[in-house]
Amino acid sequence: MASNRTPEQAASVATSGSFAVLLICFALPFFTISLSTCEGPDRSSTVAVTGLDMLRGDQLPVQNLTSSPSSAYGDREVQEAAANGHAPAVTAALLAALALLTGLLRSSAAARITVGLAVVEVWAVIVLGLAVQTGSVDVSARSGYWLAILAAVAATLAALVVAYKRRDRVPDVAGRRAAGFWIRALAWTIDAAILGCAVVLVSVAVPGTNGLMWLVVAGLVLAYRPAFEASPYQATPGARLLGLWVITPDGGRIGVGRAALRSTCEILSLVLTLGIGHLLCVFTPDRRALHDVLAGTAVTRRASAVAPAPAADRAQGTVPAVELP
Repeated sequence: MASNRTPEQAASVATSGSFAVLLICFALPFFTISLSTCEGPDRSSTVAVTGLDMLRGDQLPVQNLTSSPSSAYGDREVQEAAANGHAPAVTAALLAALALLTGLLRSSAAARITVGLAVVEVWAVIVLGLAVQTGSVDVSARSGYWLAILAAVAATLAALVVAYKRRDRVPDVAGRRAAGFWIRALAWTIDAAILGCAVVLVSVAVPGTNGLMWLVVAGLVLAYRPAFEASPYQATPGARLLGLWVITPDGGRIGVGRAALRSTCEILSLVLTLGIGHLLCVFTPDRRALHDVLAGTAVTRRASAVAPAPAADRAQGTVPAVELP
């Protein structure tokens, strides 16, 4: 029997389900991080700490994996490493519980809050794995920990879809259709190759590793997208080669300010959400990534060779006022 759920409802269920799985992970017997230190070929101190152990802050007995007695120094190191996971574990669990509650609310504000909590949750679980890495202690995370990270990533993506579904869609642009994830990824790859060649040329033209060379390289990388997207071409060379262009929600040409905002949001989305924000365009009908939503832009492509739009439509603002060269 076919489900009557809307895409927004399905994404909302996925958000709550992912956060629930994340919380359950702490109780799984295989959500374990093994901590060990080796003081020599004959001595080793090891402790396997579970999610519940870290939540409770328990001082677990240290296991000796060799026939020789372990030293007090090694025991103390692994105990300290295990204790370091307590605060991050509590933080991650509280964030997941709070996000689970806000995800059940139906307002657009709650959806945006859930997105923020989900992004922080991804980093909280990562920090949990990093916090126990102390001194010479070797850290090995089992499958339950990686399942928790996967649940956090899934929750973030689902929360983004829910928040997006509660926003207005970008109007269709005559003669063009939204650009999907893979063609945008290909355009990004072409642009990366172009930028790489440009950086090599700059490094040859400005010899040495002085501050001037790095300043020129940084300026080139940061200005590349805004400069091309705010130009009459409305696209970077890679996007232009594939017939893509960046527009405003009403189908017009973006200015320098919005192009700079879009580039900034793209960098922040890539860093803060670990690229999850870019995957939003896979699940939205008009294929907008997170940085497109934040900057108020969209990426479209020519569906086919079409005749120019009538002047009457142009006057009503339903198509861009500037033709692509």
